[in-house]
Amino acid sequence: MNTLLKIGLRNLFRNKQRSLQLGLLIAFSAFIISFFSQFLAGIVKNFSGTVIELATGDIYLASHLNDDDEKNIFDRDYEYFSLDPAIKQKLATMDEVKYLHPRLEVLAQVSTHNDTVSQQLLAYDLSVEKKLNNNFNFIQGRMLQAGKKEIILPKDFAERYQVKVDDSLAVLAKTTKGRINVIRLKVVGIFTISNLSIWFENYLYTDIGSAQIIANDPNVATRINIGLKENTNIEQFIEKVAPLIEEVKTPTKKSVEFTNWQVGAENFKIQIQMFETSFFVLIMIVCLVLAAAITFTTILVTMERTKEIATYGGLGARPKKIRRILVTENVILSNIFSITGILLAIIIYLITQQVGIPVTSEYVASIIGSSRFYPALDIEGFVGSFILTWLVAFIASYFVTRSATKKPIADAMADR
Repeated sequence: MNTLLKIGLRNLFRNKQRSLQLGLLIAFSAFIISFFSQFLAGIVKNFSGTVIELATGDIYLASHLNDDDEKNIFDRDYEYFSLDPAIKQKLATMDEVKYLHPRLEVLAQVSTHNDTVSQQLLAYDLSVEKKLNNNFNFIQGRMLQAGKKEIILPKDFAERYQVKVDDSLAVLAKTTKGRINVIRLKVVGIFTISNLSIWFENYLYTDIGSAQIIANDPNVATRINIGLKENTNIEQFIEKVAPLIEEVKTPTKKSVEFTNWQVGAENFKIQIQMFETSFFVLIMIVCLVLAAAITFTTILVTMERTKEIATYGGLGARPKKIRRILVTENVILSNIFSITGILLAIIIYLITQQVGIPVTSEYVASIIGSSRFYPALDIEGFVGSFILTWLVAFIASYFVTRSATKKPIADAMADR
């Protein structure tokens, strides 16, 4: 084997320029596969983490979800339910629970200067949802204050209906008893959203206390997001706490239940699958380009070294031995440069993991759920890139050299 290595290295140095060009392509291919696997892992981690923190919790408590209901958590029709403070306290203090975030989402009629429009109103507890507070970028005005009858509006809504900061809006919505209630809320801010903007910018926002005044119940909610501590078994936790809420009903007598965040985020899973599909298509393209380059280079090499191959045969070397020499050259080249590409990917991964990659496109930022992207560690990506480039180098070299080494010696000598 040492002899094969020596011969392989010697032959690679015989044409340094061609070997370097092919080696750089192998390094680039290994880098692309390695780094983009960390990129994909980062998308999945950032995206799912953002959805859980801002939208769903690990599980959420809401009215029963029928099979034919829209499963996207932002498009579901929620019903009011009233959770006794004692039950809420028991849930919040359980060992497995990291946080409890009550939400109140209602379809409200909002009277502006020129029109009355239907718009989703989302209320939450400002004092506990710090990450959601930080998700607002204010163009004008300021953030809501707890206990104040205030409202903040997305930029598009404010511009469409010509609403400004300090305006007063009449907001009408149903109470838990089905009657209509009205409250006047002062506009204190106009915002855009940092994360998940494609969904979060469809709401007007107020403090949960103000929304509970509209609903006429200080304990009402439409959803409670529950964050669980790491390594908590979700199914076992749901079974454990189910007796606490089995008597809780909605005004229409529909039961409430716990739902896993993934069920409430079907559309997010589809988008992650789209990223994964795009990644695999990218890998296929990289492998095909690399295979074509190695095949073309190996054909040139065997054509230039026809006499040398014939000489090996004349000295008694079997085609299998000659083929092994030629394949070893490309495998050595692949090993050296794929490791180089992987090391470069590791360095860039470590840097970008610390500083992040700014996402300048608002559309992309809304899809991945972040205005700054951070890759996540995927060891399989590093190992897989080495194996893939090795396989491509071996297979492409094998099939080209297989035909070249079977050529009769007399014909090979005549070609030269």
